[in-house]
Amino acid sequence: MSSPHKALLETLAGRMSAGQFDGLDAFFTDDFRLHDPGKPQWPVGRAGAVQMIQGFSALGEDLRLDVLDAIEEGDKVVVRWGVAWTRDGVREQAAIIGIYRFADRRIAEDWGVATRAPWP
Repeated sequence: MSSPHKALLETLAGRMSAGQFDGLDAFFTDDFRLHDPGKPQWPVGRAGAVQMIQGFSALGEDLRLDVLDAIEEGDKVVVRWGVAWTRDGVREQAAIIGIYRFADRRIAEDWGVATRAPWP
């Protein structure tokens, strides 16, 4: 990762993978918006960011987020994520595509789609 935006996403993933969830809402703007077709009433602002972070922390043990690909253009970065965790002794995986818009070096918007299946 070379840009500050990509580096911020790597740092966010690294902290979450290390179980360091406190203070991660500082990575998001005060008016952050999550655009998820399955969650149209998601809270705006840091409350929405905190709720999203709590969703990841609740997945299970040994959470691992990996940036598999990242493409940047202007104020947006597209990421192909690999996510894995252990719940009740079973290792689970998800694949996520996210588009992030940045403002003042923080995440202002997130358009994401996830599926509970690994990338082939």
